[in-house]
Amino acid sequence: MNPADLHAYQYETVFISDTHLGSGKTASPYLYEFLKHLDYTKLKDIYLVGDIVGGWEHEDGKAKPMPEMEKRILDIINYAAANGVKIHYIPGNHDEKLRPLVDKLQNRENFDTFSKNISFESEGLFETGGENSKKYKVLHGDSHDPKLFTKHWFRPAEKAVSNGYDDFVRLEKRFARKIYEDLGIDLSAAKMFKDALKKTISFLYSHKSIIESIEKGKLDGIILGHTHGAGTEEIKVGNRIAHIINDGDWVEGASFAGTEKSGEIPQVKDYKKERKKRGFDVLPKETDEHPAHFAAHRTETERQVQAMNALWPQRDRKKLEKAYSAAAQKNEKLQQKSVMFAEALERVGYTGKLDTQTQHLLEKAADTKGTFKKRQKKRLAEIFNKHAAKEKLDNADVVFTQTLLRELLIRNRRDIQKQTGDIDNTARKLDYPNPSSRRIA
Repeated sequence: MNPADLHAYQYETVFISDTHLGSGKTASPYLYEFLKHLDYTKLKDIYLVGDIVGGWEHEDGKAKPMPEMEKRILDIINYAAANGVKIHYIPGNHDEKLRPLVDKLQNRENFDTFSKNISFESEGLFETGGENSKKYKVLHGDSHDPKLFTKHWFRPAEKAVSNGYDDFVRLEKRFARKIYEDLGIDLSAAKMFKDALKKTISFLYSHKSIIESIEKGKLDGIILGHTHGAGTEEIKVGNRIAHIINDGDWVEGASFAGTEKSGEIPQVKDYKKERKKRGFDVLPKETDEHPAHFAAHRTETERQVQAMNALWPQRDRKKLEKAYSAAAQKNEKLQQKSVMFAEALERVGYTGKLDTQTQHLLEKAADTKGTFKKRQKKRLAEIFNKHAAKEKLDNADVVFTQTLLRELLIRNRRDIQKQTGDIDNTARKLDYPNPSSRRIA
């Protein structure tokens, strides 16, 4: 199949979890390619099943802009919502700060940041439809962790292990992608480590709480993420068979669950295998063209990124915001001073005289160390004395005064240019979309 075909994947419903956007470890080229090639004329629902934002990791990191590829992923989700696809956002443990905000977000009156078709849910319900419709609860899955893992006092240890694993993933990611691009071999040491960890946890793990949940809700199964372990498991609930469907992750793996038509039980797919079947070769890069119909939704994306930064501020964000504010205020003063120098230069040239306002500007500049040389200060003092004695300035005095004002104006504009560059660099770290529009007066 031609990779230019934007309708390569014909699904009615798609389940995605554990993308960990903003963490620096998302398998974003795979996720972007997959979302880009879905048929949005057929797709009805996308379930985002938790840990879509890597909130823990984002808070622990230094401020830097969200990668362009991840913004493109959000662009596509916003495009889908704008074109009638229902987006179900179900928070996980890494984006748990959204959990107490679910009701507030769901009952929002303003839809500038999140489209009307983006629904925030603590958990969802998926029905297959068809003649023998089946019901599945959709939730992230951390509520079914071993009891030890759900204890409040265990959270610091859980985060410490998560942080160590994150560092390993980021380091490994550089080499794994290079091997895949050069040799076509999919090698993930991080995935091997995670698989070993999952086997260890499975000794502690019990399906008891899941079975109880299925029985209580009279369900046919549960769709979840959380463990990064894609697959479907059949379990016996009373006299019937139910399913635990794990849609996997987009960190060390790239998997999802989906249905192509009504009545189907969601099937778990390994996207790396799916793309090979369709003849996809080179992974997309940030330098590739981003389709205009997706890019048109960048405004919503930028608002969502700012919301993410506000909810999960990076550890140095407050310091950078303070520096940005101070620099912006300094830049505003420089801009005002530039106007004053330009006006003074115009007045001197027009009248051939030195007025009080211009003299004050030059005196202040002369008092600043290193602004004028000794001979310039001496000549300027003579001109000031002439002005005080109400003597007329000769042409040489006027030219000299204009020259000094012109020098001050040029220096001031250089300072503005440097200050603007510093502000823009800080703004990029803070992921401000339009730095110049955020300047503080």
